Amino acid sequence: MFFFMVRFPFLRTIVLILFLLIAITSATLLWHFLAIDDYFTKLVIGTAVATVILFISECLFPLDFSYLFERLISLAIVVYAAIEVGSNHGFWIAGAIILGFIFPIIDALLYPKYLEHHDQKNWFLKMIVRWLVSFVLSVSLSVPALVLMTFQIKEINLATIFSFVIGFVGMVVLIISTLQLIVYNHKKDNPYAINNKGLWKVSRHPNFWGEMMLWWGIFLIMLSLDGSKWMLLLGPLMLFLLNQYYRIPKLEKEWVENNAKYTLYQQETNLLFPFSKPNNY
Repeated sequence: MFFFMVRFPFLRTIVLILFLLIAITSATLLWHFLAIDDYFTKLVIGTAVATVILFISECLFPLDFSYLFERLISLAIVVYAAIEVGSNHGFWIAGAIILGFIFPIIDALLYPKYLEHHDQKNWFLKMIVRWLVSFVLSVSLSVPALVLMTFQIKEINLATIFSFVIGFVGMVVLIISTLQLIVYNHKKDNPYAINNKGLWKVSRHPNFWGEMMLWWGIFLIMLSLDGSKWMLLLGPLMLFLLNQYYRIPKLEKEWVENNAKYTLYQQETNLLFPFSKPNNY
């Protein structure tokens, strides 16, 4: 089975979709039928069940389920909460997150990554740690959006408008960069061919940049309306630290090892944000 999954990428997509549907359906049913008044508690329990299902799936089929999990579960949590709360701005928040993550999800399904972690030392322990991080990140990123949905917004201030601009720009950058990536992935023959067109000409990882801005924007909107909720900084801060000090360095190292021209790309193109000095790891 693993041989065919490596040889025929579409089989990876089928396996991913199947187990994601099982996980999301299981979580949604739990959210709906648990006799708990606090919908946040229901969401945490349902998300934990989805985490376990996809963890087992990744053990059986070495595909990168965690990338999709973090985006789909966060999206599902926010959408379900918006339906439960029923506020107009809740549906706007859910809509923004759907728009932001629909194309990254499509990209991950079209070009699923095959993991060879079974050959690594202590691979099972590393998987446990990675999935615990994914679970905490998915929930903590969603909390500011859930809290914001419960607000009775009567007036906004300049900080709210500024925060909205940050989130909106992040959503647009995430959509455009992912669409450009999908188009480029469809055309390229070498998986490590460098995409230096569009937003990828000014940033080596514009999709990470856009995703972080989207979640930071939601958090800052919530904070501008209720400054006492600053402790919900955990989600956006955790995403930034995880991307900056683990995921991006890991990707950079992988690309340098597989494409000699990537070093030149590092020297010419900013790591994350435009208008900063190009750097490498």
